[in-house]
Amino acid sequence: MEIKIGFVDSPRELSITMEGSQEDLAGRIHDALSQTQGTLDLQDTKGHRFIIRNERIAYVELGKGQARPVGFAGI
Repeated sequence: MEIKIGFVDSPRELSITMEGSQEDLAGRIHDALSQTQGTLDLQDTKGHRFIIRNERIAYVELGKGQARPVGFAGI
C-alpha cells in the first residue's frame, strides 16, 4: 500500500510503500497523530525507517490496499 505524507510549509510530499491493511495503518497513524508532541514511526517494504514529527504533518493519504499484478498482460 502506498502512503503519501504532506508537510506543513512544504510543497513536497513523502511517498512510502508499506505492507498491511488500510484499516490497520489508518489506526496506527491516527493513534500517533493524536499526540501533539509525538512522532510517527513507519517502516517501508525495503526496510527503510521514517520517524516524522507529528506537528509537521499536514495530511496523510492512504492508497488502495490491493496487490499489483505481476507479468506481461498483453502477451
